[in-house]
Amino acid sequence: MLLTVSFRSETEPAKRAFAIVSRLVIGLFLAGSVYLGQQALASDQGHHTVLKVYDGDTILVAGPEGRKLIRLLGIDAPETAKGKGKPGQPYSRKARRHLADLILKRTVILIAYGEDRYQRTLAVVSYEGRDINLAMIEAGLAEAYRGRTPEGFDKTPYLEAEARARQAMAGMWRQGAAYVSPNRWKHPH
Repeated sequence: MLLTVSFRSETEPAKRAFAIVSRLVIGLFLAGSVYLGQQALASDQGHHTVLKVYDGDTILVAGPEGRKLIRLLGIDAPETAKGKGKPGQPYSRKARRHLADLILKRTVILIAYGEDRYQRTLAVVSYEGRDINLAMIEAGLAEAYRGRTPEGFDKTPYLEAEARARQAMAGMWRQGAAYVSPNRWKHPH
C-alpha cells in the first residue's frame, strides 16, 4: 500500500521553509564535521619556549605538557656532526645558528602533525606570525622535505621557496653542483 500525503494549506510555505532550513543545517553540520576532522590532523599545541636548538630542523621546547623534542615539519637541514672526528655537512652550523637566532629562548606556537618514528613531534613552528620552517628554506639553510608528510600538510609553499632560494644561490645553494641533500648525506648509497 502506498501512502501519499499532501500538504495543501496555508502552512505549506512554512513547511517548505522548514525543509530547506533543515537541509541547510544538515549540510553545514556535515561540512563542518569534515573540516573539523581535517583540522584534528593538525593541532595547535599552544605556546612553547624554545630551550635548545640541536640543528637546523630539531629543537627542544617547554610548554604546558612539559618538554618536547620537535622536528620542524616539511624541511630537511644540513646534517651536523654525529660524533667526534666526523665532520658535519657544509652549512650545518650556519643552519643551526640561524634557527637559534630566529627562535632560541623565544615563545613560539606549534602546529603539530603527530610524531615521527623517533617520537619527535612533527610541527610547523611559528614566531610572531612567521612560519619558521619556511624561513629556514628561504634563507637557503634547509631544503623542502621530499619524503611523505602527514595528511593535511601542504608542502607546496616550501617547494616554491626552495626553488627561489636555489635560483638566488642563497645559503647552501652556493655550493652549486657540490651540494648534497641531507638525506643523501645520511644515506650515501
